[in-house]
Amino acid sequence: MYSFIQNSVALEVGEMSDNFMLWYNASKEPLEKKIKKAVAYYQTKYGRAPERVDVCPQEMKKDFVRPEGLVIKANILVVPGHMFVGMTDK
Repeated sequence: MYSFIQNSVALEVGEMSDNFMLWYNASKEPLEKKIKKAVAYYQTKYGRAPERVDVCPQEMKKDFVRPEGLVIKANILVVPGHMFVGMTDK
């Protein structure tokens, strides 16, 4: 299932985990802004804030500011322009 939002695409990823959504945003915006948009969409769609975001290691710059209350992981399985947004496995 695809949802298109201002140059961004959300795709539910059932094979990886029932708790994650794949987010695509290839804009030149800073990673912090991309994460903010993905988190807002997730919260609107699922009615709760995500706990974790996995991003491409290449997109995490030295001056990256981690949002409070959110676990950000560099994941080699995530390609540039994409991120996994969701809940931590418990």
